[in-house]
Amino acid sequence: MSEKQDNPSEQVDTRALWLEQVVGRFEDAYFRNENPAIEDYLLTEPGQRAIALNELVHVELECRLKDGQSARVEEYLARYPELQHDRYAVAELICTEYRLRCRREPDLTWQDWLARFPQYREELATRGTSELPTTAGRPLPTYYGRLPAAVASRDPITIGEVLGEYTVLEKIGEGGMGVVFKGEHRRMKRLVAIKMISPRLIQSPEAVKRFYREVQAAAKLSHPNIAQAHDASEYKGLHYLVMEYVDGKNLAAIVRENGPMEISQAVDYVLQAARGLQCAHEEGVVHRDIKPANLLVDKKGMVKIVDMSLASLANPDDGSQLTASGQVMGTCEYMAPEQALDTHHAGSRADIYSLGCTLYRLLTGQVPYHGDTFVQILRAHREAPLPSLRKVRPDVPPQLDAAFQKMVAKRPEDRQQTMTEVIADLMSAVAAD
Repeated sequence: MSEKQDNPSEQVDTRALWLEQVVGRFEDAYFRNENPAIEDYLLTEPGQRAIALNELVHVELECRLKDGQSARVEEYLARYPELQHDRYAVAELICTEYRLRCRREPDLTWQDWLARFPQYREELATRGTSELPTTAGRPLPTYYGRLPAAVASRDPITIGEVLGEYTVLEKIGEGGMGVVFKGEHRRMKRLVAIKMISPRLIQSPEAVKRFYREVQAAAKLSHPNIAQAHDASEYKGLHYLVMEYVDGKNLAAIVRENGPMEISQAVDYVLQAARGLQCAHEEGVVHRDIKPANLLVDKKGMVKIVDMSLASLANPDDGSQLTASGQVMGTCEYMAPEQALDTHHAGSRADIYSLGCTLYRLLTGQVPYHGDTFVQILRAHREAPLPSLRKVRPDVPPQLDAAFQKMVAKRPEDRQQTMTEVIADLMSAVAAD
C-alpha cells in the first residue's frame, strides 16, 4: 500500500482507521496519567488535523470533567481558534460540556447554558421538549440528535439502572462499536459484562446488524478460553449482549505494567488464545481483532478472548458484506496485510497473523512494525522484512522464532493454515527447548 493512496477505497479505509487509532492512543495515554497533549496527536494535513482536533477536544473535555477537573469550552476555543470555523462543531462541544455538568450541577438548566453562549443560540435552538433526548432528567437541544459523533453520550445508560434482569454497576470499557458495563443478575447475584452498542452508532442500521451478527456468533461459542455469552436483548432502544465477567487484566495492561514476559508464560497465554480461536474457527467465526487488549487473564491464569464486536461469520447465509462501507476492522499494529486491503474476506489465517503479532508484543514489549502514520504501519506489515524475536530477545529458542515468523508471514498461504497447526508448532518449540 502506498502513501499516495491511489486506490480511493483504500483511502477511505485508512482514514477511518487512522482517526479511531489516534483517539484510542490519546485515551490510553490519558488514563495512564501521561498528560497527553492534543498537539502531539495532530498531523499537518489540514483535513486530517481538523477531524482529529474536533474529536480529541471532545475526548479531553469529557475526561477532565469526569475527573473533577476544571474545563470549559471557552478554554478550547482560545487554544484552538480554528475550531470556530465550524459553528456546528462548537455547538457540539457546548452540548458535551452541558451534558457532563448536569450530572454534578442538578440546578443547571438549558436556558442557563444558552445565556452563556448567546452567539450560538441559532445552532443550539431547541424545540418541543417531549421529542428531545434527556440527561439527568432534563432535555438536551434538538441539535443533540443531528450531530455525527460527539454530542451523544458515550455512556448510554446510568449506573444503577436496571436492564431486565440486570443491574448496571460500573463502566469497565469502550470499543469501536460497543460500551461495556459491569452488571449483576438481580436474582442469581452473578456478575456479568453487559456490552451495549455505542450511542454514536445506535442510529446506524449497519451497526445494529453487525451487533446482532455478534450475538449470533457468540451464541455458537462455548470454550474455556472464550468469554461466554449469557443473554441478549433490547432496552429502551438500546441493544445489549450479556457475557461472562472476567475478573482480571488484559495482556496489554500486564505488559505495560511489568514489561516483557518470560518465554514460558507468553507462550502459555498464546496457546490458550489459540485453543479458543480454534473453537471459533471451527464454528465459522473469525475474530479479526486479536491483540493483547482483547485477551483477558483471570485470577487463575485462564485466558479469555473478549470483544467479539469485530467477529464475522465466515459464510453468512445472506451473502451480505457489512464491512464494505469504507471501514477497516481491526487494529493496525496487529493487522494482517490482506485484512487491511479487504476486511470482509480476511479469513482465519488473519487471526493467526494477529496472534503472532501478539506473541511478539508479549515477549518484547513492542509491536512488530512501526511508522509515523497508519498508512506507513500498514505498508510495513505488507512490505517490511519479517521481524525476528531473537534479534530483540536472544534467549528465544530458534524453533520458537521460526514458528513465530511463520505465523506472521506476509502471504496467508505461507502461514500455518489452522490454529491446530499453530498449537502444534508452539508446543513443539517449547518441548525442544
